[in-house]
Amino acid sequence: FYTGSAQCYSMINKQWLPQNWVTLGEELLLRYPNPLIILPGNSSKERAVARQIYLKLNKDLRVQSFPNLSLIAMAALMEKSQLVIANDTGPSHIAKTLCPTLILKHALLTGDGWNTISGRAKLPNEHILVYAGDASRVALDPEEVFQAAAGLLEKNDK
Repeated sequence: FYTGSAQCYSMINKQWLPQNWVTLGEELLLRYPNPLIILPGNSSKERAVARQIYLKLNKDLRVQSFPNLSLIAMAALMEKSQLVIANDTGPSHIAKTLCPTLILKHALLTGDGWNTISGRAKLPNEHILVYAGDASRVALDPEEVFQAAAGLLEKNDK
């Protein structure tokens, strides 16, 4: 998981709720033998969020956290990953060039419907789930994210 956040031009925080990461992590650990690595963003607030997620999941010895990786080290770790799940941030765009990546993308809801970037060519390893509004109020259901993650893991196991 890359749990770092970003702010879009409207200053809405693009970050999934910590409890959603915990729920998703619990489901992945239950169904898959893979280790789960938590990578926070650079700010102290983002590191606190990642620590909160780690403390709820670390009963399982497969869970690890690396709070002080350089961007190069983070990219090397992502390259060896079976799947990266991340908020729509700079590191998520690095990840999608290196490995299968599930990006949780923020979109603003306007009177005309969805105001999001569409029509861009996606990489074969990339899957985007879009949510509307401030992530602290309206977020993707962890089960929906799990289903997308499971599909990417199974696709890449073949």
